[in-house]
Amino acid sequence: MPNPLISWNSSIDCCSWGGVTCTSNGHVVGLDLSSETISGPIPGSFANFSNLRVLDLSSNNISGPIPGFFANFSNLRVLDLSSNNISGMVPGFFAKFSKLTSLSLSGCRLNGTFPKEIFQVPTLQTIDLSGSLPDSIGNLKMLSTIDLSIVISMVQ
Repeated sequence: MPNPLISWNSSIDCCSWGGVTCTSNGHVVGLDLSSETISGPIPGSFANFSNLRVLDLSSNNISGPIPGFFANFSNLRVLDLSSNNISGMVPGFFAKFSKLTSLSLSGCRLNGTFPKEIFQVPTLQTIDLSGSLPDSIGNLKMLSTIDLSIVISMVQ
């Protein structure tokens, strides 16, 4: 599969870039950059994609914390940051993701406890986390899938 980042050229419309999904009126609503050998922190230029519904940065070598500008992604439905070197705490602004249906942070280097705000997102259906789970997971009334394989392997 060709690297979609090769097509990212500021002289052409970003809706024609590889890994980018746009609406008919040109709003970027999806970034699928999974397995693209991206390294370093999540670029600040991603803050310009405020209409994102899907952000998949899984299986890269992204490091550093989850950036604060993610709080502006109020339309986000799918967030997959799994299998990266993302570190630090999971931010509490996840409560702003009122449309989020799928969250994957497994295989990252996160520390601390997961904020209870994650477990108050009413639309969350699929969650894949590494680490311990708080009692507030019971608040996810729409949850249909949860991956506890890492937690179970840590207990055994």
